[in-house]
Amino acid sequence: MPRGIHIERDEWALKYVLPKDAAKHVRDFLTAREGAEPFYWTPDNHTEQLFRCDLNFKESELRGESVTLTCKFIRWYGA
Repeated sequence: MPRGIHIERDEWALKYVLPKDAAKHVRDFLTAREGAEPFYWTPDNHTEQLFRCDLNFKESELRGESVTLTCKFIRWYGA
């Protein structure tokens, strides 16, 4: 049985459709944190919290100047 004060894993699977320029900024931001450095993000109907992003995010081009970016944000409780 899990023990500790943070036994629930708070994860958010996200999918964004963005212009290519915006997708590049998001990708650069996530890559720079290498999946370990936390950042502030506010989930819908919640308060701002610290998260990190699994580096297995995927990007695929759509027609025109748009990109679909899928990723998973995992709540960070500290080390």
